Amino acid sequence: MEVYLLTGETITAHDERTRALPPRWPSARFALSFADRQALYSRIDARVDEMISRGLLGEVERLLREGKISSKSSSMQAIGYKEAVEYLEGRCTRHQAAEKIKLASRRYAKRQLTWLRRDAGTEWILWNGAPDAGGGARRVLSSLERGGFPGA
Repeated sequence: MEVYLLTGETITAHDERTRALPPRWPSARFALSFADRQALYSRIDARVDEMISRGLLGEVERLLREGKISSKSSSMQAIGYKEAVEYLEGRCTRHQAAEKIKLASRRYAKRQLTWLRRDAGTEWILWNGAPDAGGGARRVLSSLERGGFPGA
């Protein structure tokens, strides 16, 4: 409604018109991931274990106990919070909650990678082992110095 009131166009017409416009500025798009999908999944699993050990379940319990948020609120549907609520309500064990968070996180990462791959202009930086932020930054700078604007 806001788009129609401001532009006189339906959202569909507005989106079609703006997608047809050439980009104002050249852009470069880079994506970071791992050459081996299992390496990514192992890091996700380790990160979930760390989040739980650093108090994720206690944080959710405190938010619910203090009435600051309802277990039914949309923010509690986020990965990690939803599974924590299941655990706190006795619908699964702590281990099952952790495994559910890991699975949901891996699925989310897979969807992100699929979405990024749709853009043929994205330059991928794939790590074979531990992430190398310095090496990634050097590769980005090198590409830009060569005039590499993959999305332009």
